Amino acid sequence: MNGFTVAPSSVVGGSSSTGTISLHGQAGPSGVVATLTSNTSSATVPASVSIPSGSSTGAFTIATGVVNSTTTAILAATYGVTVHNSLTITAGGLSNLSLSLNSVYGGNSTTGTVTLSAPAPIGGTSVNLSSNSASALVPATVVVPSGALSAQFTVATIGVDSLVSATITATLGVTSKTAVLSITPATLAGFTIAPASVTGGATATGTISLHGQAGPSGISVSVASNIAAASAPATVAFPAGSTSGTFTINTGVVNSTTTAIFAVTYGVTVHNSLTITAGGLSNFTLSLNSVYGGNSSVGTVTLSAPAPGGGTVVSLSSNNSNATVPATVTVSAGSNSAMFTVTTVGVDAVATSTITASLGGISINRSLAINPAALAGFGIAPSSVVGGYAASGTISLQGQAGPSGIGVVITSNSTAAIVPATVTIPAGSTGMSFNINTSVVSANINAVLAATYGVTVHNSLTITSGGLSTFSLSVNNVHGGVSSTGTVTLSALAPAGGVVVNLASNNSNATVPATVTVLAGSDTASFTVNTVGVDSVVNATITATLGATSIDRSLTINPAALIGFSIAPINVTGGSSATGTILLQGQVGPSGVSVTVSSNTAAATVPATVVIPAGATSGTFAIDTGVVASTTNAVIAVTLGVTTHGSLTINPGGLFSFADTKTSHFRDLTSFRDGIIAKLCPATAGVSSGTSQRLRRPLRSA
Repeated sequence: MNGFTVAPSSVVGGSSSTGTISLHGQAGPSGVVATLTSNTSSATVPASVSIPSGSSTGAFTIATGVVNSTTTAILAATYGVTVHNSLTITAGGLSNLSLSLNSVYGGNSTTGTVTLSAPAPIGGTSVNLSSNSASALVPATVVVPSGALSAQFTVATIGVDSLVSATITATLGVTSKTAVLSITPATLAGFTIAPASVTGGATATGTISLHGQAGPSGISVSVASNIAAASAPATVAFPAGSTSGTFTINTGVVNSTTTAIFAVTYGVTVHNSLTITAGGLSNFTLSLNSVYGGNSSVGTVTLSAPAPGGGTVVSLSSNNSNATVPATVTVSAGSNSAMFTVTTVGVDAVATSTITASLGGISINRSLAINPAALAGFGIAPSSVVGGYAASGTISLQGQAGPSGIGVVITSNSTAAIVPATVTIPAGSTGMSFNINTSVVSANINAVLAATYGVTVHNSLTITSGGLSTFSLSVNNVHGGVSSTGTVTLSALAPAGGVVVNLASNNSNATVPATVTVLAGSDTASFTVNTVGVDSVVNATITATLGATSIDRSLTINPAALIGFSIAPINVTGGSSATGTILLQGQVGPSGVSVTVSSNTAAATVPATVVIPAGATSGTFAIDTGVVASTTNAVIAVTLGVTTHGSLTINPGGLFSFADTKTSHFRDLTSFRDGIIAKLCPATAGVSSGTSQRLRRPLRSA
């Protein structure tokens, strides 16, 4: 054996220390057994410690007891030789364990206190804690702070079904102290009612409180009332772990203030009272118990006494979406009734809705029958029309059409009044209008119309003569830009206010006014059909409409055509110019027109073509002439589909040029010059102001 150590070398009595033996070398195959002794019972050691084969050390526990003063224990370890060591045991071991309450209701707690025999050393003293019952819970340890003698901890409990005894143990080293805790089942602690006063029909809430928590099986508390005007459940169940429970107290309508006494019992009985005042829901009525869908009924709730300050709120409901009510209606303070509207929607078949008014525990039901819409009326406006005009029929329903709509059958006893076979009124609508078209009649007739949906309703329409009988155009074929006159004719004289006939054209090249009015006392009216130039033949349909009668007339619009050609002036001196004017029938179309021009003589020159722009009805061009020795007649031709001619007379007298002449041909050139000017141009012996000619060669003397 090489040595023997003790660590720590000083402990509080009740704590433990560790002794360690060391060898020179390793223990052999059989191991080593060293014997141990202590000189005091305050430090106990095992009789021996075994060091296994191959090991060179062996450890063992030194347990100490509580001492009142510091004690030194001498320990001896022997293996061949004996080695001694000491352990100092100081006062301060666990001396006591106490509980603040030795009996609690399950769910409540108590405080445990551990006490040492001397103040805890530096670092404090940790005491182990335990409980032998799952119903009492303690922390694993509690630490006595350095210098203190005691420390506290909480013992928590849970609800139990029956009395449970739990042992709480505190251990420090080898010293243990115990305390017994009794855990009792929960008992009734209190009973309250809120509010303490309600109007009959309203509800209150009862609250039961317990001492402790309900155990694992829960608790059932009995409840009783001394009057029928206040009712409550026979029992209130408290689930495991709960410390309180609530229940609803329903009241009935009373005619005068009444006090209800409630008793709750669980082992013991606790009482409380509830004041029930007059003013609960006593009646609920509907103004109509049967309505057409879409119509409404008025509900009235009545209290048994005037509502208190702030009023009384009555809850409302309907079990059918075809009848809706507000969520609540308030009876004003001092009043004993209030009204509300029950709104319905259209239905396809009879629907029954239950309307409920509730106040507290009182509910009153009323049944409302919602019927499909029915035919209420059939009107015609105006009641008299000129044949060809339309009237309007209007069907009205009692209530709204249901989700599938309603089909009303319409008939007429006269072919002069034309109606649709059915009129469909869509869901949610209470009526629908339709057109009654009429035709021209030669004498007044009375058409009887019938609308049928379940029942049949009749009405009549007077159709008078005077409808549109004819429509004509003064000209059915025009050149674009030229107008035609339309005339509408009625079958009879127009009534006071006149008759308005609608007009239309299917082609933008022919325009008409939107309407033409046949004046009162007349049977005809005229209007103008205006046209514009076109590049090619266009057909337009002009329509006159009165009521259901429409008459079409066709109008042909032709491109512009050549109708004339003039020249001004028609007589000019050679070298002057004239103007040619081309005249068209109608306007030129959008692309314009090109007119071919020609002359039969070089003495009159013209452009090869003349372009006349869109919308124009004529075009001009210049005719230039040359000097002529004698009167010349020029024939000018213009061609656009057809050819038209015009004549222009060109007279001599303009200045002309002449060439040099060999003087050998003339004896007296001066006489020749003067003579020829005088003879050929008597009007202008000098250079005329209007001539554009000039002498091309100067005169020279012979």
